[in-house]
Amino acid sequence: MLLGAAALGSGAAAIDGLCVTPRRLLTTTHVVGSGSAERRLRIVQVSDLHVHRIGTLERQLLERLHELRADVIVVTGDSIDRSHRLPVLDTLLAEFPRGPRTLAIMGNWEYRSGVTADAMARLYGRHGIELLVN
Repeated sequence: MLLGAAALGSGAAAIDGLCVTPRRLLTTTHVVGSGSAERRLRIVQVSDLHVHRIGTLERQLLERLHELRADVIVVTGDSIDRSHRLPVLDTLLAEFPRGPRTLAIMGNWEYRSGVTADAMARLYGRHGIELLVN
């Protein structure tokens, strides 16, 4: 009985991890401090894109980025997981908002894919995004 429940739970987690979560845009809001509205800084973090193509999720992300009107956007790694997907990331970044300062870092998946920091810096730089390394 316990073994069956464990197998069922593992199966549900696998389905969520492979089929549900990667197709869901998750947004959360956190307010730090109690400063006035004039002093607030809106930071938007984008993480774990693992871009394969420009589909519904990516279009939702772009729409949300434009709606949020951030002061700063930070792209915190794992934007791609295969080096041949750099052109898709290039296309996505071309649609990012142009107003806010945008910073990025590489995640473990970029390193695993064999993409160099120089290649990522050039790609991000074409879109006005600064890649921070180390």
